[in-house]
Amino acid sequence: MHNHPFSGRRMFIGAAAVATVALAATLGIVASNGGASPGPLPLSNAGLPVQASTFAPVAKSFMAGDPSSVRILGARHGLAFYVTTQDGTACYSAGDAAVGKSGRAVTDSLGCPSDFPTASKPVLDDSFVSMDPSSGAITVLRLSGLAADPVARVGVISTDGAVSYAPVINNVYDLTGLSVLARAIAAYDASGNTLYTIPLSPTG
Repeated sequence: MHNHPFSGRRMFIGAAAVATVALAATLGIVASNGGASPGPLPLSNAGLPVQASTFAPVAKSFMAGDPSSVRILGARHGLAFYVTTQDGTACYSAGDAAVGKSGRAVTDSLGCPSDFPTASKPVLDDSFVSMDPSSGAITVLRLSGLAADPVARVGVISTDGAVSYAPVINNVYDLTGLSVLARAIAAYDASGNTLYTIPLSPTG
């Protein structure tokens, strides 16, 4: 999704060439925050230090040089989330929590968004989806990403209105084993109010 500042991981399945991607890698979708002001929000999880030498080059390639610090925000079901800083700019990445044969944790960039975490963008979503190229229908296979402190849970809303929720723990959410023909992904506060919505259905 070009409106979300990160590159996705992609593979193609079978002769039908249904693409499986990290959400927002290629989808032209505009998220909604319900009219919230763009003020900053806290992301209280500062993470734990990681040696930059164990961080794969693909995760650093979007920066002009090596980051001044690398911190892991958390890992869920084998997927780890990192924040790096360089010249005061925070950048995010996600990838396999296991260190590979190279001795480095291979990750993909989630970008260096200036509007995350804010009230206008409280979620940096990295969900995995499959998209039917003929209809544009999107099936969410894994719901994952980072969320600001006010977000208590993130849900994927099916086309029939059912919601599958992932709790936000230490600013990280992850729910695996899904196969949801999706209408939207939404972020909720502790009272159940919708803070942010990413529409997925081509018909709205």
